[in-house]
Amino acid sequence: MITPERENKVRVSLTLDREDVRLLDRLASLVDSNRSEQVREMLASVRPMLVATVDAFERAEAQRSQLFAAVTSQTSAELDAILPDVQRITDQYLGVVARLEGFATAAEADAALGRADDDQGGDAPASNTGATF
Repeated sequence: MITPERENKVRVSLTLDREDVRLLDRLASLVDSNRSEQVREMLASVRPMLVATVDAFERAEAQRSQLFAAVTSQTSAELDAILPDVQRITDQYLGVVARLEGFATAAEADAALGRADDDQGGDAPASNTGATF
């Protein structure tokens, strides 16, 4: 027959250090009990503190999740706010790079023409790029 006291209990397999088992056996023999009862009594005595600790961890985890969500949404909003500036600066940078590449290509062409004219004994035509390297 299952008593109401046993109805609320669940069997749990537990592995302990040998020293802890010996200690539990010694304690159980002193109070005419068994290992399981001693472990149950110890857990029952720390249950209020354990409940408070678990509750605190759960609240902290919930707050961490809320904080992460707030930071993520704020960061996203801030990035959206500066996106036009970033795009403008990127476009300016690409424009400067394109102009530099154009100047470099013109200088290379001028140098190639100058070498060709030197080979033929003529003067190289002046570049109209205005760039000097």
